[in-house]
Amino acid sequence: MFIKKNINITIKNIKNLININKIIDYNNNIKKKIKIINNNKKKIFYKKKINKYNKIIFIYKKILLIYNDIKLLYFFYKKNNYEINIYINKIKKLIYKLNKYIFKKKYNYNAIIKIYSKLGGKDSNNWVKILENMYIMWANNNNYSYTIINKNFNNKKTLIKIKGKYIFGYLYGENGIHKLIRISPFNKKKKRQTSLAYVSVYPLKIKKKIEINYKDLIFNTFRSSGSGGQNVNKVETGIRVKHIPTNIVVEYTKTRSQLQNKNNAIKILKYKLFKKIIKKKKIKKKNYIRNYIMNPYKLIKDLKTGYKTNNFNKIINGNLNEIIYKFINKKFLFK
Repeated sequence: MFIKKNINITIKNIKNLININKIIDYNNNIKKKIKIINNNKKKIFYKKKINKYNKIIFIYKKILLIYNDIKLLYFFYKKNNYEINIYINKIKKLIYKLNKYIFKKKYNYNAIIKIYSKLGGKDSNNWVKILENMYIMWANNNNYSYTIINKNFNNKKTLIKIKGKYIFGYLYGENGIHKLIRISPFNKKKKRQTSLAYVSVYPLKIKKKIEINYKDLIFNTFRSSGSGGQNVNKVETGIRVKHIPTNIVVEYTKTRSQLQNKNNAIKILKYKLFKKIIKKKKIKKKNYIRNYIMNPYKLIKDLKTGYKTNNFNKIINGNLNEIIYKFINKKFLFK
C-alpha cells in the first residue's frame, strides 16, 4: 500500500498549498476590477493573472477528480495495479503543470541547503545538527530524496542536497537566520542560551555555464571524519578548494574517492559562483526569519509569514509545510 500512502500525502499537500476558495474569490475580484479599469497596461497585467488562476483552478479540480478515481480503483482491487499507476502518473504530470503556474522557471531546480553558525560552542553545533535533522525529516515526510554532502559539526556547518521538482522554489523561503532560545543542555548552571544558525538555499541545477580558471583555485586534502570504513580515516580523501578571486571555500568528504570529492567540490563551487552572479554581486544582509523559543514558553514564530505555533516538536520533526505553503502563497500565488 506504499503508493496509496504516497498519493494520499501528495493530495493532502496540494489541498494545503492551494487554498482553492481563496483563489476563486481572488480571481472573481480581479474580474470585477478589470471591468472598471481604463489603463491598458493594467488590463493586460490583470488578464494574465486571471489566466494564471483559471489554469490553477482547472488543474486543481482535475487532480481531485483523478484522485477520486484512484480511491475507487483501490476499493475494488485492494492493491496497486497497472491502471492505478497510470492515474498516479497523470496526477504527477498535473502537479508539474501546477508548479509551473505557481513558480517562475528559475525555481525549477533541486536544492542544496547550507546550514552554518558563526558564533557559539556546543549549543551552536547542536542547533545546526537539529536544523539539519529538521530538513531531512521534511524531505522524508514529503517523499523527496536527499544526500548529506558535507557534515562538520565541529566547524558548525552542514550541506544537504534535496532532489525533487521545484524543490528550490519550495525551500526558497528558508533563507535567513534561524534563532533558538532555550535552557542550554550544555550549561551546568542551566542558563538560557540564544543560538543563531544561518540557512542558505542554493539552486542545484544551473543552465548558465560557469567557467572556472583552475589557476584561481587552491586545493588541499585532509582526512575525512565519520562513517565510510577504515579507508576514510587513513587516507586523505577529503577535498578543500579555495577560489582565490572570491575567497569562497568548499569542502567535500562524502565519497572515499579523492577524485570524486574533488569533482563534487568544484560543482558546489560553481553553484556558489552562480548565486553570486544572480545576486549581481550585491551583498544582502541576512534577516532573521524564524524564532524557535523553548524557554520560558514554547513558541515558533515565522517572521516572514506571521505563522505561529506552540507545537515546537511538530516543526522540529520536519512538519514544515504549513510555513512553506504560507510563504509560497504570499511570495508567489497572491503577489
